[in-house]
Amino acid sequence: METWNEGAKTLFGYDAETAVGMSMARFHPESDRASGLSDRLLQQARIAGESAHEGWRVRADGSEFYADIRYALLETEAGASRGYAMIVRDMTDRRRQRRRTEQFVEESDDVVSILGPDGDLTYVSGSADRVLGHDPDDLVGENLFDYLHPSGREEAMEHFFSALEGEVDSAEAECRFRSGDGDWLNVEGQCRDMTDDDAIDGVLLYLRDVTDSKEQARQFEGIFNQTFQFTGLLDPDGTVIEANESALEFGGFDREAVVGERFYEAPWWTHSEETSDDIRDAVERAADGEFVRYETGAKGVDGLATLDFSAKPITDEDGEVSLVIVEGRDITQQRQQRQHLEVMQRVMRHNMRNDLTKVEGYTQLLAEETDPDTKAEYLEILESVLDRWKQMSASMTKIRRVFRNQEGSGRGKTPRRSSTTLSRRPATPSWT
Repeated sequence: METWNEGAKTLFGYDAETAVGMSMARFHPESDRASGLSDRLLQQARIAGESAHEGWRVRADGSEFYADIRYALLETEAGASRGYAMIVRDMTDRRRQRRRTEQFVEESDDVVSILGPDGDLTYVSGSADRVLGHDPDDLVGENLFDYLHPSGREEAMEHFFSALEGEVDSAEAECRFRSGDGDWLNVEGQCRDMTDDDAIDGVLLYLRDVTDSKEQARQFEGIFNQTFQFTGLLDPDGTVIEANESALEFGGFDREAVVGERFYEAPWWTHSEETSDDIRDAVERAADGEFVRYETGAKGVDGLATLDFSAKPITDEDGEVSLVIVEGRDITQQRQQRQHLEVMQRVMRHNMRNDLTKVEGYTQLLAEETDPDTKAEYLEILESVLDRWKQMSASMTKIRRVFRNQEGSGRGKTPRRSSTTLSRRPATPSWT
């Protein structure tokens, strides 16, 4: 070394007096000196005019740091060699950041890969082993499309080449990918053309295994659509996210008619402004955290029906209402039966009042009558009245039992829970 500036002193820890006269090989680790790296760098700089190397360097105290070192040949105007300039740049922070990025890529739930213009994989992150069941090195050089299920391959190609040709900034697609075990995984892919980026020089592709979430979604959809009652999912503002098949079939319309619309404006409630207002009030109260349940009318393809309707809030981890579940059970038949029973009870009470008047009159006559035959006639009349009461009582008991069994079987499918009823819809009393 012939010269030594303050930057070199700060970086390596040697003062100028110590550094001048030292061999540049001292700044390289023992392993690099043993391999002849330092000599090769100078030789390359003498022939090519410059050389560079990124790696570990040694400070005066023996500690090491990561740096980029470059040697440039210095010549006189006559072309004679004057030595070499050594330029050192500390890469410790940059290397640390790069290592963090590499670790993030390797440990990510996504498989990060780079593809050539024909779909050949040029780089695959280490997470491919864990996510896809393939050794990353085995996938490099393979064509991505050979691993996709034929049913979704064409669509995946269309998305890939649309991104490559600049038609879109990035493209997303869902398809099935053959795992290392030969199973088909549901994966979501997102790609972006980065062939102009020297560091990537290809199409950047992220793959994520969504097999479990897809299966859960299918199970939820099956349960959601197979339930016998009407069910819907709402945003807290009342916007319909989903409605099950039972609700749609009852109303006689498609999902598009309600999904994305306000629930209280759906065709089920348009027959009555008051009904629509009640539904809106119920949803708003559920969005505030209240469980609401009451009976209401709903319009279906077969006319108006009576529903046992409820709106239930669903909260997130922070206790905030994130969803509202609305449910409706068609209780039209049960309500009609209840109304019929009420009518029969009114008729029975009327008849009993008439019979009581008759009983009261004949009882008085019986008390005053002295003729045995006439008394016997009065007693026969009273017995007939009592027999008629027994028959009516037995009939009402039988009818109530039938109605109670029918209502009980229906309620067993949707257990009664503590609830709040809308003030303008008082609960209808039940007869026992």
